[in-house]
Amino acid sequence: MKKATCLTDDQRWQSVLARDPNADGEFVFAVRTTGIFCRPSCRARHALRENVSFYANASEALAAGFRPCKRCQPDKAMPSNIGWIKLPTPVDCWNRKRL
Repeated sequence: MKKATCLTDDQRWQSVLARDPNADGEFVFAVRTTGIFCRPSCRARHALRENVSFYANASEALAAGFRPCKRCQPDKAMPSNIGWIKLPTPVDCWNRKRL
């Protein structure tokens, strides 16, 4: 995860409302009424601001007793950190057989 920046709670809330993917990794937010924490870009329905608290990372939210969202999986690695591999195409296989 990235380092937490010096954002105010109001700035964090605006990122949540905008579902800003650039804020992912900066913080997570938790909803007291559901007991769930999410990434700022989570597509789930927004909670009321009065029920939301912010944490620097997933570990802090877990320690506070919240569970990770099943939709955005904030306890997992960021999608941009997942490596991609190139699978052979049928043309690659055909060329290999000819050699």
